[in-house]
Amino acid sequence: TIKEEFINLLIDIRDKCSKKNIFKYSQTKRINEFIIDKYKVNPEFLWEKFPSYGIYRVLGKWFALIGSVSLNKIDKKSNLNEEVEIINLKVSKDQLNDLLLKKGYFEAYHMNKKSWITIVLNDTLTDNEIQKLVIESYKNIKDDKK
Repeated sequence: TIKEEFINLLIDIRDKCSKKNIFKYSQTKRINEFIIDKYKVNPEFLWEKFPSYGIYRVLGKWFALIGSVSLNKIDKKSNLNEEVEIINLKVSKDQLNDLLLKKGYFEAYHMNKKSWITIVLNDTLTDNEIQKLVIESYKNIKDDKK
C-alpha cells in the first residue's frame, strides 16, 4: 500500500505541477493559455477518434474548438494535405461576411457556417485579433443562454 500511495502521490504532483503539451503550434499554445487564464476553463477532449480536438465551454455550451485538420478541407483554394491547427469561434451574423472577405478567415469547419468561423493558428492573424474574437465568442454564447 505504501508503494501505491507513493505512485498516486507522484501522479498527483505531475498533474498539478506540469502542463501537458496538448497542441503543436506556438500560436495554438498561446491561445489555449489565454482561454485558460481568462475563463478558467480547460479544453475537454471528447472524441477518442479525434484526440486533438479540444472544446471550451461556458454555461454548458461550446464557445471555442481547437483541433487539427488538413488545410485543403478548410481552404478551398489549397491542394495541400498538410495538417494545420485551427480554432472555431462564434461570431455575430453581421460580422461573419466581413471576416470571410479577409485573409486568414474561413467558413466554419464542422460547425454552423451561418454563425461560426475557422481560423488557422499559424500566425497569419495576430494573437490579439484572435483573442478579441475568443472574447466575442464567449459573450455570444453567454448571450444565447439568456
